Amino acid sequence: MASKAARFLGRDMQWADPEPGPPRLFRGTDSVGQEGRTGLLGCAATTNQACFAVLPNPVEFDSAFLQLWFRHKYQELRDLTEGRGGSQPNLNGEILRTLEVPLPALPEQLRVVRDTEAGLGHVVTVRRVVKEQMDSIAALPAALLRQAFRGEL
Repeated sequence: MASKAARFLGRDMQWADPEPGPPRLFRGTDSVGQEGRTGLLGCAATTNQACFAVLPNPVEFDSAFLQLWFRHKYQELRDLTEGRGGSQPNLNGEILRTLEVPLPALPEQLRVVRDTEAGLGHVVTVRRVVKEQMDSIAALPAALLRQAFRGEL
């Protein structure tokens, strides 16, 4: 993991000028309600004390694979940083910098990402269908009352 800053914008902030290539993993704040947020950025971005940017070597790491790994290890990483002080319960950058991430061959990383995204796509579909069914169930009493008042029951 490496970072490159072109210039500093102010206290605790730096501007990263990523070179063209695959998206970079961005580890966002862990403030209340934002736990475990990550994103893949393909553009320049700022970081501060509550953010952590990872610029993986695209020859060795797929950014989406790395993001999935961070999501999988989230609670373990939180446990490692618990009780280390600070006003916000952020993940500790020192610990993040020393992590040893598993490194399967790039084709295996791509397969893991593809299979995981396919599985998550099914979850999204099921959630949508269940929500539609729950909405229909919620509308049922009103529909029954309308039919009753019209004498259709």
